[in-house]
Amino acid sequence: MSVDWGVVSAVSTMVSTVVIAIAALLALGQLRQMHRAGQFDVTRKMIEEIKNPAFVRAWTYVIKEFPARAGDPAYRAELGRTRSWEVELDRHPEILVLAYLEELGIYVKQRLIAENALLDFNCGLILEAWERLEPVVKVTREMQDPNAWYNTEFLAGYARERSAGRGATVR
Repeated sequence: MSVDWGVVSAVSTMVSTVVIAIAALLALGQLRQMHRAGQFDVTRKMIEEIKNPAFVRAWTYVIKEFPARAGDPAYRAELGRTRSWEVELDRHPEILVLAYLEELGIYVKQRLIAENALLDFNCGLILEAWERLEPVVKVTREMQDPNAWYNTEFLAGYARERSAGRGATVR
């Protein structure tokens, strides 16, 4: 009996192709898992940041004290004169909240975070913060940088769309 080396070669090539395809699918699955693990880490970091006492104080200020100060012309002028990275956070804790939302907006926009999990946890906070702090954004844009807090605005729009799409209620 003679061996047809052409057939052996063809079968060998097919088996090799199947093995390579399986290996590629497994590698793709591993890459997806690595991406999800990275997203989980960033999501957990951002959720932990909300529990940070400095953030809690800033958020409490935004809810309780900021509305009264927002209408004060001297306060608004001070906001307009001072760049956000130069602001004294004890005088303007709202900037800490905006900075957090700005960072979060970048992560969501670049798909570096598990946005579904984050919005399940933060959607109400995001929307309420934007509603309360939009006057700060307007002053900053008028007096300093027309693109200031762009990612914060993106995040608020994203949260609004997602909450409407899921039928979620916002506080």
